[in-house]
This record gives sequence, C-alpha cells and structure tokens, in this order.
Amino acid sequence: MAAQPLCAASPFFAFDNGVGREQRWSPARQATVLQDLGYSGIGYSGVNDLEERVAAFAAVGLRVYSVYVGLQLDGSPDDAAAIRAALPQLGAAKTDIWLTLRGRGVGEQAAARAVQALADDAAKHGVRVVLYPHKGFLVATAEEGLRIVRLVGRPNVGVTFNLAHEIAAGHAARLTEVIEACGEHLFLVSINGADPEGGWERVIRPLDEGTVDVRGLVQFLAQRGYAGPVGLQCYAIKGDPETLLRRSLNVWQSWPTAR
Repeated sequence: MAAQPLCAASPFFAFDNGVGREQRWSPARQATVLQDLGYSGIGYSGVNDLEERVAAFAAVGLRVYSVYVGLQLDGSPDDAAAIRAALPQLGAAKTDIWLTLRGRGVGEQAAARAVQALADDAAKHGVRVVLYPHKGFLVATAEEGLRIVRLVGRPNVGVTFNLAHEIAAGHAARLTEVIEACGEHLFLVSINGADPEGGWERVIRPLDEGTVDVRGLVQFLAQRGYAGPVGLQCYAIKGDPETLLRRSLNVWQSWPTAR
C-alpha cells in the first residue's frame, strides 16, 4: 500500500499561542490563516469569547479542538465555574477540555474526585476531559495522569501525550514507552520540534528544528492505531506566526505513515 500523509490519519491543529495571540489576532483572522495554510483547527487557552471563536472557525469549516483550563485543587481560584458554564457550547462544538491539575499537598484520590465530578457534568453534554501534563503541576507527565484517569474510571476522561513536558520531565529516552503506556486512554497528542534537553527555547521549536525524532514518534502513534487530533505546541517561539505555522505544516504534510 502506498504511504499516505500522516495528516490523512489525524487532524492537525495549532495551539493559539502560535496563532497571533500575542499580536491580538481576532478569531476570524486566526481561522482564516489556519484554513488558508491547511490546518484542521485550533486549541484555545480558556473559555473566554468561546461563542465568537467557535463561530469563526465553523465559518471556514474548521474546529476548536480544545480549551486549555485548570483546576486548582488547594482551594485557590480556578476555572471550574467557567468550565461548567461553557459545557453546552463545548459539547455542541465537539471541543475537548484540556485540563491541568494544580495544588500542593493534594493526593491522587482527592484529585480523582475533583476530575470525576467535572467529568460527570461534562458527560451530560458529550464533552471529554483530557488531562494535560505540565511541568511543576500536580500532573506533570502522562503516566502521572494515567494514575488519575484509572482512579476516575470514566469513559470520557483520558490523558495527553505532551512531547515538550515529557522531555522536561527527563523522559526523552523513553518517549515510545510513555506512548505505549497510555494505551486506550490516549485522547490527545501535543508535538513540536525539540531537542532532548535544555530550556523551553530548546524543548519547544518549530517542527523543522530540533534533534528529537518527532516523525518517528508520530509514526509510532499511527502504527498503534492512534488517529485522534494532534496539536502543535508553539509556546514562546519567536518569529512571524504565519511563517512559523507554514514551516511546521510543511513538515507534517511531508511525513508518511505505513497505515
């Protein structure tokens, strides 16, 4: 069978931190740029202006794949109320909750109860809750997230393979092992060009930079049946957003898969 582009298997979207967020692009402009380049949609930070954002992307045939939000489990202010208020819109748009968990001294059982309560509300609207590993947070890696997911025990709760944060956790040498561990609980994937160590400027780069074999990782995912969305992390990458997005998309579209 002839090799097909990886983008034929998985939709490829961009994080809003690489789509003119710092330049205050409107949702309409973000949608138009991504549609013109060939992306499938966007992942937003927060649920602010959600109606406008979803409408702008729907108007050009694209999707808002995720909203990045957090629960602060030590009682500090968090996004819980805003998330719950947005659930009807998220469900209608088929948008995932990309959820970080924070809070010092919070045990996994308490974290699981908080996620379970949110997941049960989300399930009423057909919304998935996907744990987003983040360095320094309660869930910093996919494997830490998996422990919470199993405790929660809800079919609409899964975990993310987040390349940058796995590298930040020291897992550069065992990335395929982490992917394998996620199994059926892997709901979303985040990639970027990367070196195997260093600060964020080395760990998060355009897809045409870095020495980590990201193509091999994506092929590994495809060979194991993953066909879900893949997001492009763009945090703190300097340069013209449209140029950087084009460069990374060109790389993505050049990668074949054996599927």
